[in-house]
Parts: sequence; structure tokens; C-alpha cells
Amino acid sequence: MKNEAWDDILTSWRLAEAGRSEEALARIEPDSQLAEVIACRAGKLVESDLPVLAGWKSYYRAEYRKAREHFLCQQGEGWLRTWAELGMAKVASDCGKWGHGLLWCAQAWRTASGGEHIDLLSEISGARGEILLRAGKHAEAATAFTEDLALLNPGNRYRGRVKCYQAHAWSRMGPDGINAAKLAYRLSAHSPAESATNGYAIAGLALLGARTQDPAILFEALRYPQEGLPGFWILVARAYLSVDKEEFDHLRREALSKLPPPYFAERWWLSGWIHETCRESEALNELLSATDSFPVPPHEDLTLVELPVEADSLTDAPWLQGAESWPQDAQGWWSLRDHFMP
Repeated sequence: MKNEAWDDILTSWRLAEAGRSEEALARIEPDSQLAEVIACRAGKLVESDLPVLAGWKSYYRAEYRKAREHFLCQQGEGWLRTWAELGMAKVASDCGKWGHGLLWCAQAWRTASGGEHIDLLSEISGARGEILLRAGKHAEAATAFTEDLALLNPGNRYRGRVKCYQAHAWSRMGPDGINAAKLAYRLSAHSPAESATNGYAIAGLALLGARTQDPAILFEALRYPQEGLPGFWILVARAYLSVDKEEFDHLRREALSKLPPPYFAERWWLSGWIHETCRESEALNELLSATDSFPVPPHEDLTLVELPVEADSLTDAPWLQGAESWPQDAQGWWSLRDHFMP
């Protein structure tokens, strides 16, 4: 390959990682695999023959079983394979198979380390942190997000997002963590390089107000109206702090109506919080089908760097435990909220 062409590839990748996808795509052949990858990472679900891209396309549609099948078909040992293994970790995380997800993160870390793919190592650290946070390992999650931040160069557009993730972990770690989370949410809510982070930081701040029974924090968050998933979580926070029974019921049902379609697990949780019980809905059944015989990667001789927490210690999500273990009252259902992001 000519040096000039290689320079174009490197420049395109750097532009894409800086959030300048259109400029990146203008520098490379439009029908190249790199163009497909950059488009996918920018949120454009393009058609592709690459299994890993088909897998991410299915993942973003919450078609978890399809995503799993595509990711497992990706061959080779390079960064595309790493990206597929990261995809398996994300599917496992969303479906509540937290131990499986941690193993896939470890496998992806090993593959990425062989090629020194720093950007993918950063994503793997973030995915590991999310799994640990969902599974109740909040201090370990904070450590993973700190590791993720250390891998990002100064000025990287993802730094605001990772600071927001750190705040999610700190908010669950007692008074000192809560104070750190307040500041981190406020800082990450004004990330100039990645506006999508802002809404999730505001939603995290609202939920922190609910957690601490502090209406002032919630009112601060309400200054920034949000749509989509952040707007859903703000409605949940408002409901929890409501002192009026009718308003409490209204806000919970409004939140359910505002929840974007793919979020099966969140729908299961909110339905349980509203009704104080939950039958296996069609959406939950689809999520459960994706966990059936979930594969694990080979994981002999994993190091502490690759697997910092024993995967077997991570209990699967409550919706996988069966109806007999589900809570029987509204407060019990609320206690499960920490299994979700933010």
C-alpha cells in the first residue's frame, strides 16, 4: 500500500474518532470496508457483508439473538474480531448475562492487546465498567471507567461520556461518592464535543436527586428538557419524588409511554414498578430468548488485567431469576433501578 493511501486511512480514522465523520468519509473510497465501519460508528446503519457490521446493526435495533449470531461469524484475529467480541459483551450486558459479558470483555481485551488497538481497549474498559455497575460492583465499575479515561488522549471527544459514566458509579457509592457525582454530572452535561452525553448526564443528575430525596437537584435537572431515554429517566425521577399519589401514578405511566421501543429490560422493570408485579411480556420473552444457551469464549489463563473481577461472582439480572424472585412491592422494584444506566 502506498504511504499516501495509508496516511489517508489514518487521517480518516482520526477524523471519525474526533466526531467529524463526514470529513472522514470524504477522504476514502465510499465502497471500502473502512467507510462502512466509520458510517456504522457514526450511527448510520449501512448494509454490509461484514458480519461485525451486521451484528452492530442488529444490536442497535435490540435484535440481540441476530446480533449474537453475526458477531460469532466474524473471522480473523484483528481489530474487526475485537469489535465483534466487544459486541458480544454488549449483548450479554443488555440481556443481563453479566458474568458472560465480563468474559467477552476479557476475550476482547486479549485480542485488542495483540494489536495495541488503544481506541478499542478504551471501549472495552467502558463496557466492563457498565457490566460491573449493572451487577452492583460499583467501586470496581468506577475503577474501570477511570482506566477508560486514562486510555483516552487529552481532547478526545469521548472523555465527557466517560466522566458521565464515572458519575453513574460514584452516585451509588455513599455520601462522598454522591458529592463527586454531582460535580461530575454538571461537568459532563456541558461536553462540547459530544452533545449526546448531555442528556444522560442531566438524567443522572435527576436520578441522583431521587436517590438522595433532594428536590433541588431534580429541579436543577428539569431546567433542561430531554427526549428519548434521558427524558424517560427524568420522568422516573420525578415520579419517585412525587408526594401526590395520583401524580405518582400518572408520571410512571407517562414514563412508560415515553420509553423508546427497543428497551425491553427497562420496560420489564417499569411495568413491575407500576403494577408491583410483572408477567412475562412479549418484549421480555424476546430478551429471554437471546440469553438461551449464551456462549462463552475460551478463557483459559486469563490475567488480572483481562479479568479483574471473577466472572462467576456476577449474578445474572433479576429478570433471568424467574417470577418467584421478583419483588412484591413498589419499593422493592425501585431497589432494582440500579441495574440500569444511568
